[in-house]
Amino acid sequence: MDVMNGCCGIGAIVRGFNGDLVCVLSMSAPLISILTLELHAIKKALELALNFSCVQLIVESDSLRSVQLINQDKDIRAFLHVNQVFMNYVSRDANRIAHHLARFSLQCCELSMWVDTGPLGLMDLRHSKSVVKV
Repeated sequence: MDVMNGCCGIGAIVRGFNGDLVCVLSMSAPLISILTLELHAIKKALELALNFSCVQLIVESDSLRSVQLINQDKDIRAFLHVNQVFMNYVSRDANRIAHHLARFSLQCCELSMWVDTGPLGLMDLRHSKSVVKV
């Protein structure tokens, strides 16, 4: 969060089912509540994954409240189930790359996206399932 400039950052990583990096997103957002920002980041990550035709997604967030809200809402759960999207809570340490991307967006103050690659230092992304980290 950059209170002086009135903006926050969002970071998201989308990996394919085999663990390969699909794309990486880093963007600024208006200064809003942390919960709203987390939900906004999840929405952007899902949009990005769906634009790249990713299916059978696991969305990981270190915002327990966001994950609980999404998992408890029947309409959202029905939508996610149809699209094979599963929400999981992970520790902040497990989500450090997304936070690094969010901080990066505060430096460049715009949308940055990498396809099939990522910014230097984030290339060692391996996982066995499709994972969207926000």
